[in-house]
Amino acid sequence: MKKVAEKQFVVFKLGDEYYGFDILNIQEITRYQKPTLLPNMPDYMEGIINLRGNIIPVINLRKKFNMHEGQVTEESRIIVADVHQQKIGILVDAVSRVAKINEEEIEAYQETDLDYKARYISGLAKKENEIIILLNPYILIGESQTAVGV
Repeated sequence: MKKVAEKQFVVFKLGDEYYGFDILNIQEITRYQKPTLLPNMPDYMEGIINLRGNIIPVINLRKKFNMHEGQVTEESRIIVADVHQQKIGILVDAVSRVAKINEEEIEAYQETDLDYKARYISGLAKKENEIIILLNPYILIGESQTAVGV
């Protein structure tokens, strides 16, 4: 019997959609703190935060994905991701849970010509009657780091 690889994903919400990051790329999840704005940044860059002495750039994933801008609430979180020893904060509406997803449960994403998010998506998973859009942090974070000159 073939053993199926299982990964854990941090599942979070943006609007009514669920997204996931591989937990191996997540350093921590912290409550929202208002970032300090920097001049000449792309509009999806919220600014920077000081997290225990570390300066972390923060992106607003709603703006990055051209979604209508939501309000920061008590449930809003900043997910601090670490890719290639570079850290970036990702503002999300809420973090829902950690989900275990087997490789067999991940389907390829069928992109369309009009899909601005397609390059960031590594696959789709159906879990507990929800579709979770799995994001590729290497592309998302690498592109954002280039924008802030990290």
